[in-house]
Amino acid sequence: MHGINAIKSLTQNQRKVSKAKKRTVKFAGGFLKAVFLTGFCFVILYPIFTMISKAFMGRMDIFDNTVILIPKNITLQNFEIAIMLTDFWNALRNTVALSLLTMILQTASSLLVAYGLARFQFKLRGVFMALVVFTIIVPPQLILTPMYIQFRQFNPLGLMSLIYGGSLNLIDTFTPFTLLSMTAMGAKNGLFILIFYQFFKNMPKEFEEAAFMDGAGSVRTFLMIMLPNARTAIVTVMLFAFLWQYNDMNYTTAFLQNVPVFSNVYYNLERFTLAVYEMLGTSQYDITMTMYVPLVKSAGVLMMLAPLIIMFLFCQKFFVESIERVGIVG
Repeated sequence: MHGINAIKSLTQNQRKVSKAKKRTVKFAGGFLKAVFLTGFCFVILYPIFTMISKAFMGRMDIFDNTVILIPKNITLQNFEIAIMLTDFWNALRNTVALSLLTMILQTASSLLVAYGLARFQFKLRGVFMALVVFTIIVPPQLILTPMYIQFRQFNPLGLMSLIYGGSLNLIDTFTPFTLLSMTAMGAKNGLFILIFYQFFKNMPKEFEEAAFMDGAGSVRTFLMIMLPNARTAIVTVMLFAFLWQYNDMNYTTAFLQNVPVFSNVYYNLERFTLAVYEMLGTSQYDITMTMYVPLVKSAGVLMMLAPLIIMFLFCQKFFVESIERVGIVG
């Protein structure tokens, strides 16, 4: 009897030790995850916190060693200078207008191309799909120079020479973006086509067959059946198109060199620096001004990011739901 009790006691002790080990391992795993996630978030968020802090710093905070992330002399002067130097409101209007234009045109053209490739069988269909993938793989910098020359001396098939007596200069206008977006050759258009292609490819054929039996043609079927079912994909592509055009540095700096848009401000930071010196009436070798310029730059960048942050805060739930549904359908 005594031996049986000893065995039971030993078994219970082993169970307790096993549970303690499991709790220890679980705690250690959770602790390591917390440390990793904290460090990862710090690496990502620290530059953002630094930019926000510098945007509100005053000149006296530059040489104050006690100021790290929280400024003591909070000021809005940096924003005032950035607004004047960057022509902020005009640049904001142009950037938003261009982003909305390309968003609408790229979404429409991608829808048509993807629907044709996904639901119709025709010769060279595989070639066209390869071209779509090709537009994604090839860096835009490789084709940017030829496109710039074409739009700088726009004369397709000599038609402009017949009509206007010579080629047209489309640089510094929205026309290049309009033409590229309408022909599904805009920035990231290939990716948008693939998103819609995968969506349409996985939709049941019974939808179309039922519409055809009711006497609907291809166009009516597309407008009345396919588009309503592709709402989530459309919202996703529209958001991506707007964001990528808003942040685009390649096409915008090439085709809108003298038009105030945010990309030009990013690209011309050196001229932005010299303008701060001139505006404040100091030499560019003044150490105080050399350290003050990054504060103005941070304020300018923060203002340019503000519209995107506000849009994300309002559209976050809808955006995440759209991404999830597109991923499930695709």
